[in-house]
Amino acid sequence: MLKSFINKLIDFFGSKDWEPYAGKEGLIMRRRLPGRWEYRAPTAAEIEEELLWQAIK
Repeated sequence: MLKSFINKLIDFFGSKDWEPYAGKEGLIMRRRLPGRWEYRAPTAAEIEEELLWQAIK
């Protein structure tokens, strides 16, 4: 119940920030919009940043 309430709250506000997501086709970027997710291909700078973070881990 708490999880569904939090998801509805997130859906209401959405998110303007893109976050990396490892999809079936590789790395993609996504952000939460009211009621759905929006996806796009990462830029070269975002790929480089993600590879750097993976190397640090």
